[in-house]
Amino acid sequence: MKTGLYIHIPFCISKCTYCDFFSIPAAGVPEDYIEALEKEIEIKTRDVEIETVYIGGGTPSLLSKNQLNRICNAIYGKDKKGSQSIEEFTIEVNPDDVTQELLETLSKLPVTRISCGIQSFSQKCLSYCKRRSGTQENYNALDNFKKYWKKNLSLDFIAAVPFETEKSMLEGLSVAVKSGADHISFYSLTIEAETPLGKDYAHGRLDYDFEKADEMWIKGRDFLEKNGFEQYEVSNFCRPGYQCKHNLLYWNHKNYLGCGSGAAQSLYFDDGSAERKQNTCEIEKYIESVLKTGISEGTTELVDGKASRFEFFMMGLRKLKGISGHDYKSIFHEELPKEFILKMQDWEKKGLASINGDFYALTRDGILFLNTFLSEL
Repeated sequence: MKTGLYIHIPFCISKCTYCDFFSIPAAGVPEDYIEALEKEIEIKTRDVEIETVYIGGGTPSLLSKNQLNRICNAIYGKDKKGSQSIEEFTIEVNPDDVTQELLETLSKLPVTRISCGIQSFSQKCLSYCKRRSGTQENYNALDNFKKYWKKNLSLDFIAAVPFETEKSMLEGLSVAVKSGADHISFYSLTIEAETPLGKDYAHGRLDYDFEKADEMWIKGRDFLEKNGFEQYEVSNFCRPGYQCKHNLLYWNHKNYLGCGSGAAQSLYFDDGSAERKQNTCEIEKYIESVLKTGISEGTTELVDGKASRFEFFMMGLRKLKGISGHDYKSIFHEELPKEFILKMQDWEKKGLASINGDFYALTRDGILFLNTFLSEL
């Protein structure tokens, strides 16, 4: 079986006000967590062919040199023939952690790609969002990347974070373009209800203009495209040939394993349905269950054929390349639904979709209305 491997490091020194991802405050990563992670990785990857590895968080750059080596040894162990097929190995880092020592350590490991969360170069925005890294730390990180990192680099930005102006946003993206990065993730801000940012908005302490935010994202998209970055997914841009292979597994309806507290995985059956599991978010319970049984406590659900087909369209149409009838048939053993083709033809007449042989895609403007398209299906 071919699969991607996601490893979750759910620890952060501090939490950003907009963040809805699972993580807890910690100055480092506990050793017993690494011990459990090693065991889970070794068991889950024993008889699979790994295509990509992605260590996310949380803050994976809190891992010590020894802990990074232990995780890599669990993946690339002596009996792990399946690790020979790994094409991409990504790790997320916080700008404040990007030192010469860290980059030299990662350079000696099988890591091929770093994803660094810049988010903004405006100190006012970063301070409001309680980012651990300020403007200067962001610049220092880029300087260290130029000196000590020779492999692939991706930078994350959020459009229209509170107090960001169009001018400051475009200036920040300009710095990113000139930094040597080959991939830029450029997200729209999502205000989640249970985050501090969401509570500020709900209680009137934050005045946020969503229409203006959408306009800023479009201007940012246009800027990136004019500067050699092609949009290949709703929020992801790259220089030609530098797409994130791991994330493409998600968007292409492929298998992925999840290791670590809170990590999820999906494994597909021959009929296109899937088994989806999520490890417990109770870290102590995760550690205890894995060390005792090799399996994490958590939840399991069956994604039936109907739900899986909807996910195929929902995820596949996030890509500017879109989806193909051939891929749909290879997964579900049937032709594309007629109602889908008719809907695409209707949107093509509006200039919001394109049909090129066997490929069906939303245009760069049509993809802005992806949710509307899905609701009309």
